[in-house]
Amino acid sequence: MLNKFIAGVSGGPDSMALLDKYQKQILAIAHVNYQKRDSSLRDEKIVLTYAKKHNIPCHILRVKKKDFLKFKSKNFQNVARLIRYNFYEKIISKYKSKTNTIILGHNYNDFLETAYIQKQKKSKSLFWGIRKKSTYKSFNIYRPLISKYKNELEKYCQIKNVPYGIDETNDMPIYERNKIRKIINSWSDLELKKFINEINKRNKKNLELNTVINKKYQLWSKNNYDVSFFNSQKEIHQFYLIYNFLREKQIENINTNKIYSIINFINSKKNGLYRLQNGIFLNKKTSYLLIKYM
Repeated sequence: MLNKFIAGVSGGPDSMALLDKYQKQILAIAHVNYQKRDSSLRDEKIVLTYAKKHNIPCHILRVKKKDFLKFKSKNFQNVARLIRYNFYEKIISKYKSKTNTIILGHNYNDFLETAYIQKQKKSKSLFWGIRKKSTYKSFNIYRPLISKYKNELEKYCQIKNVPYGIDETNDMPIYERNKIRKIINSWSDLELKKFINEINKRNKKNLELNTVINKKYQLWSKNNYDVSFFNSQKEIHQFYLIYNFLREKQIENINTNKIYSIINFINSKKNGLYRLQNGIFLNKKTSYLLIKYM
């Protein structure tokens, strides 16, 4: 029996290649239209047309300006991701008897861009880049094309006559990732190879600890972030449990001082609230950690 998925599809070459490659395994498509650029309706129509042609249910979310205002963050890409992933969770719940996994079209260019951002920010993450498999809240995420370069996926679409749209804002330096993309594209083959070797070496070095932390974090999250479980962990494990917790909750400006401050708060006998960022607090009034929005 084939594995079945929900597919998150934007209409770009990566996600359209994904949609075509895994067409027979896709139960439904989830498409988000942020209505932020002139070509967004074009991309929506590309996805809808493909879905109708191949008889795949397609769920569309059109995001309005007021939807962004519900979030405390002013970072468009962070909020867009939250909106998108919350929508994915809603669609997956409709098919929960058949799947708990969404497939996404992230490619190796995305992997390198993310790793570069992490390096520049001196990220404490034990893994630089984008994982092939991960989780978000109640569902699994699978990125089968993460080892493929973007130009490979564009060529696939061209050869297979798969329609796709190009986001005209990708070449505009309006987002951090766009600026990073230009830097990486300017590198020589030698510079690129050197960076890839650096990432691989770092990820390999942290592999064992990363495996331990992931198992502990999954257990901790299943136990609703139990404080007694956290208190029983080694200091280095506590550090990365909090790091993963803040990443999952989309908390901005994560740094070492903030993480150790939170650890001290949790390990102390004090109850109450800890301010994570504007309007978002960590609540330790019970035996479990909760996020409180104010």
